[in-house]
Amino acid sequence: PVYSENVWVRNLRVNTSWDRPNTDGVDPEACKDVLVENCVISAGDDAVALKTGRDADGWRVGVASENIVVRRNVLASRFNGICVGSEVSGGVDNVFFLENRIERAFHAIFVKSNSERGSFVRYVHVAHVKAYDLEGDCIHFTNDYKGVRGTRPTTFEKFAFKDVICRSAVFAIRATSLAASPGAPRPRRFSRA
Repeated sequence: PVYSENVWVRNLRVNTSWDRPNTDGVDPEACKDVLVENCVISAGDDAVALKTGRDADGWRVGVASENIVVRRNVLASRFNGICVGSEVSGGVDNVFFLENRIERAFHAIFVKSNSERGSFVRYVHVAHVKAYDLEGDCIHFTNDYKGVRGTRPTTFEKFAFKDVICRSAVFAIRATSLAASPGAPRPRRFSRA
């Protein structure tokens, strides 16, 4: 669904190709009041990905993805189980990922953008998620997706995680930030006493 309101994706079985790129399962884009529940999704790319437009087109349209609930799904993916981005130029607000089971994925939960996307991802609540057979991280944030350099980094704020269990993850939580811009204060280095 794109630019839609009051969307229900319920009780579906989605099976996309594992040997082709960009074969996502369910990708609500710039949608409001969305429920994705009780689905079984096997995807060659992201099983569930929230999007809101890319760069200038996303800023021009200016429609956020908001009030989204993704719950009680069984997910498998060649890449990411639950994903926000990378196309987030319209903003993402008020999202709940609840009681999902991720059977297989690279990252269980991936929030991705780059410094050309702009906008925000905020008020994301993740609870009672179980992930198995991971090759990457349980939770991964990046504002450096695919190394694209620009002047509009995305703001990530107000995330809450509760009862997230991941088996065999490389890192529990990993965040990749951007290098400081010229003139920005340098980070303080702490040494042991």
